[in-house]
Amino acid sequence: MTKLNEGVSLSDVQKMLAQDYNIRMTYLELRLLADDLAVNWEKHDKPKPTPAPEEQAKTPEEDAESFDDAEDLDDDEDFEEEAEAEEEEEEAAEPGATKVTIDPAPRPGMILSGMVRFASGIRAGWMMNRMGQLSLDLPDDDTQPTQEDIQGFQEELRRVMQRKDEEMRKAANDGRTKVTINPVVPAGVKIGGNVEFASGAKGDWYIDNSGRMGFTPAEGSTNPTQEDVGMFQVVLQQELRKHGYGV
Repeated sequence: MTKLNEGVSLSDVQKMLAQDYNIRMTYLELRLLADDLAVNWEKHDKPKPTPAPEEQAKTPEEDAESFDDAEDLDDDEDFEEEAEAEEEEEEAAEPGATKVTIDPAPRPGMILSGMVRFASGIRAGWMMNRMGQLSLDLPDDDTQPTQEDIQGFQEELRRVMQRKDEEMRKAANDGRTKVTINPVVPAGVKIGGNVEFASGAKGDWYIDNSGRMGFTPAEGSTNPTQEDVGMFQVVLQQELRKHGYGV
């Protein structure tokens, strides 16, 4: 008992009994016997580790807050799942969109051309001649666009051309395209002048008595691009109005 009060552990006593007295006892048996002894067992109790802040017991109020937080988290997850489900339903319900592109350089003999992907998924080329008439270059598998396809194509082409025209007008006002009107023009020409395109190409432009426009590149100059021509037409209209010509 003296040794136990001095702080010797029961494990040490168990070893001592076995080595010095050849008495073998289990730890449980020794512990039951020691309960009847006047020993301060608090000396032998190992201090309980202080729980980490996140592991410490929570007050009822904190438990309630944690429960509310968990409910809020569940609500957030449910909301996100519902939002994703709604987006998937909207995407599934939305019909295929019509896509129209414009070629940088139109096909020969055309003022505009490009490609179209109809809402039904059919792909084709499209062209517009100088009379403003549209035609389609369809695949050779007898696939034909529906009436809804044609209507959607015309509406989308109108939007694309309007957007391109707005972009062209903004680009035309950056000062890179310069147009002049000559006071004297050759026979057969109603009005004419010079032009320096944004790309650096140069030449003479004219409108004949029939109202047709023509262009003669300057010697050594490259041909204007389709974008050059579009910006030239915008600037030319501005110059004609400025000089009192009705356009």
